[in-house]
Amino acid sequence: ESLVTKSGAAPASQPNASPQTEVSDEAEACRLCGGRTVPAFVLKLLSKYDVTYSRCNVCQSLQSAAPFWLEEAYSSALPSTDTGSVQRCLAAQAAVITVLNSLGLSGTVLDYGGGTGLLCRLLRDTGIDAYNFDPFAPQVFAPQFSMRAMGEIMNPPALVTAFEVLEHLPNPLADVEKIFSLRPAAILATTILYGGQGKDWWYLGPDAGQHVFLYGGEAMYHIAKTHGYSYIRVGEYHIFTQRMPNVLQKLCLSIGLSRIGSRTMRATVTLL
Repeated sequence: ESLVTKSGAAPASQPNASPQTEVSDEAEACRLCGGRTVPAFVLKLLSKYDVTYSRCNVCQSLQSAAPFWLEEAYSSALPSTDTGSVQRCLAAQAAVITVLNSLGLSGTVLDYGGGTGLLCRLLRDTGIDAYNFDPFAPQVFAPQFSMRAMGEIMNPPALVTAFEVLEHLPNPLADVEKIFSLRPAAILATTILYGGQGKDWWYLGPDAGQHVFLYGGEAMYHIAKTHGYSYIRVGEYHIFTQRMPNVLQKLCLSIGLSRIGSRTMRATVTLL
């Protein structure tokens, strides 16, 4: 969740950049699929930058203008407005166990963009061989199982997780490629899909200024096809697999990742 950028060093801030005050007629190409975008609205980020958001006519995603403010937005690994990080990690722990069991996967789990390593710690405490990857956040909970460079990841993991990461990627075409280049058996991600919401959509998070690319429904199929994976969606969970899950596996995922299933798994984990 705390990745500043997956495409290299943190971008330089531009405090003197001229703020946008109205929707521009000129829009850049979609940073995921290269499709034509149409300006949608202007949103004030970090209480001072007026930024144009544009819709892609191809993958139906919503993107901000080129984000020059990210260094400022990530001055803290965890925004002060984020009060649900621990609860999300507990839910993510249950989701990982469900996906591993449903798909019959065994082996290592890599939490990509895992921040301080809390999820990694929780997974290891339940006997899962988990590792954390985040080159920017301080490693607090599992420093000995954390990686800061892609070169440290030697073997394909069984599962790569990316919880609340995708919407932070400033260059999703290149950044998503890094995740899929690991060639895991499955990838489990969470992000809320864009479906035409306006500038008052809470998921844009203007006070934090970190959500710079919001994926449309077609975007997920585009990603899967580009990298040779199958894709299924269960609520806010997006699952990419090298092999299409069979009917029973899909049923297990649907039940296990439901609200009731998640609560049941979380209760079970506390008894382990």
